[in-house]
Amino acid sequence: MDILVFTECWLKYAITTPHLDGFASLATRNNPIQNDGVVVYARLDLNCKIYEPILSEANCLVCYTNDTAVICIYRSPSYADINIFLNSLENLISTLSSYNNIVLMGDINIDVKDDNHDKRSHEYLNSLAMLGFLPAHNKPTRLENYLDHILLKTKLDACVLIIETAITDHVPTLLLLYKKHKWIHHAAKTKKYLNFVEIKRELDNYDFEVVLKESDPNIATNIFIDIVGCIIKKHSSVKIISRKFRTVKPWMTAGLIRCIRNRDSLHIKARKLQDNITIQITYEYKRYRNFLQTLLRKVRSEYERCEFLKAKNNIKETWNVIKILRTQKRLKSLL
Repeated sequence: MDILVFTECWLKYAITTPHLDGFASLATRNNPIQNDGVVVYARLDLNCKIYEPILSEANCLVCYTNDTAVICIYRSPSYADINIFLNSLENLISTLSSYNNIVLMGDINIDVKDDNHDKRSHEYLNSLAMLGFLPAHNKPTRLENYLDHILLKTKLDACVLIIETAITDHVPTLLLLYKKHKWIHHAAKTKKYLNFVEIKRELDNYDFEVVLKESDPNIATNIFIDIVGCIIKKHSSVKIISRKFRTVKPWMTAGLIRCIRNRDSLHIKARKLQDNITIQITYEYKRYRNFLQTLLRKVRSEYERCEFLKAKNNIKETWNVIKILRTQKRLKSLL
């Protein structure tokens, strides 16, 4: 990720926000309501600037670099009238008119689904449309409501994904902005396999006379390297590693990953069947979630104990273990 945006962060009583290695961050200071708070993390190598503008009846951070600006907003549902908010937002957008690409995103708490007859929804969308902003997705982000918005003013190709997960109350949204004529391709997780038996067999049977007859040692070496390289390439293959075999953490097992997927499946089921009395009485998802959380803590503690036992007679290795564990815990605290 280049930029991470967190909203409704309950920052009114928070002293600090978590650190994330490789990212610069900023949190809103104007948080009058207990739910208020926006936190933005931007990759250090992007050289982004982040500041907190004045925005009425909402928390806001603006992150900008080169020709792109991202407006990150949390607006509490306790504000009934949106006119003050819209007027202030229009003033903020006018200060960013020099940017070719502007992204407006966050938890706005205005339901903008197509069949919504709420007057505020139409005022909000019409006001932003007049400024050149169009919605980038039309998917619900909390139950059946479209509360978390991404609106774009750009000529770049864009893609928005809605991620079903148990991590957050509202489902996360992922925005990909593609540089013009440049599509980003991330390398798949792969593993290279060599057939050593066939490589050895072919090398044993190969006639290296062409190498032995060459009088120039440099040319002979290059010929030899080319021959061996071609044989190795001929008997090698690259395969994509299935996600179910990828280890997220060193203490994570395939069984635990299956449990996590089952937990997420139960969470989705519980959210879709809120009116189901049986589901609500038995709290199947909550009981399974709590059980899994206890199990994960136990497995992780056992892993850490074993790591310290392995390094107990080596001070340098002990400090390496401490460093690795501290990094893992710091990343976990961001979730």
